[in-house]
Amino acid sequence: MNAPREVLLRAIDAGAMPGAVAMVKHRGETILHEAFGTLDGETPTELGTLYDLASLTKPLAMASSLLKLVESGEVTLSQPA
Repeated sequence: MNAPREVLLRAIDAGAMPGAVAMVKHRGETILHEAFGTLDGETPTELGTLYDLASLTKPLAMASSLLKLVESGEVTLSQPA
């Protein structure tokens, strides 16, 4: 299970984020549960670190709604907004 670990470490090294906590499960079995990097450049992340995901609500809701409209044929992806 190196792929998720490598993706997160590359993103941290590139400065995309200071740290992350990842959990990967497959058929109910935890394959990976690991903390990476820091919270602020100094404080290490821990397995119990929680992140606020509120900023993801609007783009995820918009993408889901748009895909439903595409699926129903009401809009196309090439149609101007």
